[in-house]
Amino acid sequence: MLKKPLSNQIVGFALSGTLSTILMFGIYVVLNKFINYQLSYLISYVIAVIALYFMNAIVFKSSISMHTFLAFPLIYLFQYLFGAALLEIIVRLGFSVTFAPILAVILLLPLTFFLNKKLFSK
Repeated sequence: MLKKPLSNQIVGFALSGTLSTILMFGIYVVLNKFINYQLSYLISYVIAVIALYFMNAIVFKSSISMHTFLAFPLIYLFQYLFGAALLEIIVRLGFSVTFAPILAVILLLPLTFFLNKKLFSK
């Protein structure tokens, strides 16, 4: 059984992640009509990560600081690089270019939760 604070963090992380994914996906779909899907993914990803920083600071009950603000993007740079590689594989396997980014993000969720918890717990 999960401890209550950890359980609350998982739920909060899932909600903030869902909101940032919806934001990313919305921006991605619009941009993908005008530019390449990888560039659309990059731009939408950066915007979603900035929004997610503030949401995750609340989820993990951490104050906003220069340290976490600068370290936070490193988690998502790591996720982006693996996500971009996964995106390419998923698209080449025949999945929809439109929905492939969602699958890439979902596959990386457990690792991303762990890294966020570690960063915001300092």
